[in-house]
Order: sequence, then structure tokens, then C-alpha cells
Amino acid sequence: MVSARFRRHSRGLRNHFAATSYPRRAAKLASTLRFSTSSLRHVSGSFRRNSIALYKKAAKFSQQKADFATLWSDLLAMAVTPSFQLRIAHRLKHWILDFLSFEMVYRM
Repeated sequence: MVSARFRRHSRGLRNHFAATSYPRRAAKLASTLRFSTSSLRHVSGSFRRNSIALYKKAAKFSQQKADFATLWSDLLAMAVTPSFQLRIAHRLKHWILDFLSFEMVYRM
């Protein structure tokens, strides 16, 4: 059951977590929600461990994305060499001509 003092706050839990340090906020929340402090400390500890593991996974994923972006930027630099541009332009010109002739033959 939530106490009347907690219900009077317009912002709810945000007011409790806007206070000073983490243990003090946890104790304040525990007294408000009538949990034992030891069980709340256990829950908050496991939450921290899970959060740290999640952060590490996110950092690893971010690093993989950065490596992938580096790979593509290296390929892009290679793609803008003049000989490669000529190859692309040559193939594109033939593709456009093929497409136009296809459109002329098979008008829909």
C-alpha cells in the first residue's frame, strides 16, 4: 500500500529520485513503499549488475557498427577512383539504354 504522503506528490517517483545520493533515495523509497531495506538493496544491486552487463553489450555492438562504418568508408574511398567511376558510368549508360529500349518495345 502506498502512503498518503507519497500520493500527495504530483510527480510521484521522480521526486524521490531527485534527492541526493543513491542509498538515501533507496532508503526513502523503501520506507515509502514499505519494503525492507535489505531486499531493496538486493534488487538494486542486481539491477546495477544487469545494467552494467547491458551497457557492455551496447558498447560492444556500437564498436562493431563503428568497424563496419570504417570498412564502408574505406570501400567508398576506393570507389571514387577515376577508373572505378568510369566503370560505373559505362555500366549505367548501358543499363539506361537497355531500359529505354525495353520500355519502347513493351509499352504498358
